[in-house]
Amino acid sequence: DCERMFVCTYSFSDIFFIRRILSKVNCDITLIANTKFYNTASKIKTEFPLVKMFLSPNAHAKILLAEPDIVWVSTDNFGHIPDSYDAAVGICSEDVYKFFYKQIRHILMQPSTMELK
Repeated sequence: DCERMFVCTYSFSDIFFIRRILSKVNCDITLIANTKFYNTASKIKTEFPLVKMFLSPNAHAKILLAEPDIVWVSTDNFGHIPDSYDAAVGICSEDVYKFFYKQIRHILMQPSTMELK
């Protein structure tokens, strides 16, 4: 298990898949999605109140960061779409983690980013 995990996605592909993942992960989770998916994000936040949820009109990346050094970059949004072809690359590197963490912090600090409480 990690201490902290960040997931940045454009949308949420499969709410049932996301529920299974979030119910099994035992760490501080921050989800960032595009503001177009406010309704789905609200449902997730209601069901998992400890998950930090942010929405931004600029969120389009598909990336997962798990402290201290795990990075997943994917072509797929957070979730699972049966019969789709998507690819992901996993990298174990503190330098790469720090690089993408700065990108995550940047989007979280933008005035157009809002936190769902």
